Amino acid sequence: MHLKQLDLHFAVADTARRFLTARRFDPNGALTQFEEAHRFREANHIIRLYDLIKISDYEQARQLVSERLFVGIEIFLTLQSVSPLDGS
Repeated sequence: MHLKQLDLHFAVADTARRFLTARRFDPNGALTQFEEAHRFREANHIIRLYDLIKISDYEQARQLVSERLFVGIEIFLTLQSVSPLDGS
């Protein structure tokens, strides 16, 4: 599925807003954070992880995160159902 041009515009605007908000609207800081996040995602094949996660596990984790964020508790999730990236 391909994003329509307007969808892409909103996705870019939302991403920019999130990074700007995280850096208290400091454009240089937001750009640096975005670039670091992008390098991390590429180096660790984060997009590929989405193909390895079972939909049911993703939905369960999403609900857990939503509940935890609602009450302000910071959590870290370990997805045990994800196989190693090297295929072994």
